[in-house]
Amino acid sequence: MLTHIISQVDRLFIVFVFVLFVFSFNINQASAAVCASQAGGGNWSDTTKWDCGHAPVAADTVTITSGNDITLDQDASVASTTINSSATLTEDGAGRNLTIASGFVNSGTFTPVSSTVIFTGNQTITGNTTFNKLTFNSGSSVAKTFTITSGTTLTVNATTTIDNSSTGTIAITTGAISALGDVTVDAPNISSSPSSATLTIAGTGDQTLLTTNVTNTAGELLPLIINKPSGTLYLSETIRTRRNWTYTAGIVNATSTNSTVIFASPGGGVTLTITGTHTLNNVRFDPNSSSAFAETALVAGTTLTIVGTTTINNSGSGLGVPISGSSAILNIQGDIVTNNNNSTFTVPITVTGSQNQSFTILNPSTTTGSFASTTINKMGGVLTMENSLTTASDFYQLSGASTVDWTTNNATLTYNLS
Repeated sequence: MLTHIISQVDRLFIVFVFVLFVFSFNINQASAAVCASQAGGGNWSDTTKWDCGHAPVAADTVTITSGNDITLDQDASVASTTINSSATLTEDGAGRNLTIASGFVNSGTFTPVSSTVIFTGNQTITGNTTFNKLTFNSGSSVAKTFTITSGTTLTVNATTTIDNSSTGTIAITTGAISALGDVTVDAPNISSSPSSATLTIAGTGDQTLLTTNVTNTAGELLPLIINKPSGTLYLSETIRTRRNWTYTAGIVNATSTNSTVIFASPGGGVTLTITGTHTLNNVRFDPNSSSAFAETALVAGTTLTIVGTTTINNSGSGLGVPISGSSAILNIQGDIVTNNNNSTFTVPITVTGSQNQSFTILNPSTTTGSFASTTINKMGGVLTMENSLTTASDFYQLSGASTVDWTTNNATLTYNLS
């Protein structure tokens, strides 16, 4: 009798384990399903509209099939999303979030309305697409790469955010982002390279470019193009970039927030180029590099006017800061701070401020250093020299220009002809 009872218990236990296994298998299958929309489409939340039998969840691979229209009527997180040709995904206007972890392909139509799309995790993004708000955020301490397929442009009507709630770096490669609204970048978590995607500021209204947590030696930005048909671009706080900076059109307000742009050429044979005539507030040329070849180049025909303080110094080594551009002009209207070790400085400088200006030379020497060709053309105020300037180039003071004060600080000008 006891043996019979034990035998029954054993059988029940085996059945229980089997049922538990099947149940767990089904849960796992459901949590990593391939979900394709059913004919006719409908609401995302409607389980009958998906061949996987449920509204897509975090680990699911989602396909909006051709001829179907799906309405995003709830927040959703999925592994990937594919919109087939002649298919449509439309947000219902209630500010839904769609979080995508591993890939996005748009061969049909995405109508963003008031949605936010959040890309997380390593993934490839394919197909020209217009978003309302777009965020790149790995949310991880592990570095992540978002590859925008070559030829793909992501247009963002509202805010573009490049951020990380943790410490892992974010790389956005190839392709292009066209920002029509504000842009916010958590700069220390960006990893840029020569293959980085291009960020174009192209809105018709006012826009703000804000980069946070930047220091003189940390922080990056994607290659930037400013091409606004109307409206004003406001540069906020400190922006540090190691990639090309191009101005094509539009009003740039760099002074309202006393902004600073740091051009930090990466070296290693890669030149940071500045293109287009425009005006900035404070500018710092500082590669923070041990390389003597961390070059910044002003493209021919470019005049960069700096109304705040111009700083030319290599925080990383004290080496020179090569700034080239013999057919460009650096027009300085504020104070100047420079390291005397600038040995390959070919862009000509004009000093044109109408107020008092100071010219400070760090690490002054009468035997080393070679500053740029400089023309003083001030129509007001005094340019006060602090310490000794050594140059192998011309140093002009045009007739009628206001005073250059060498005596107050016992400053000297030395021509290095070696």
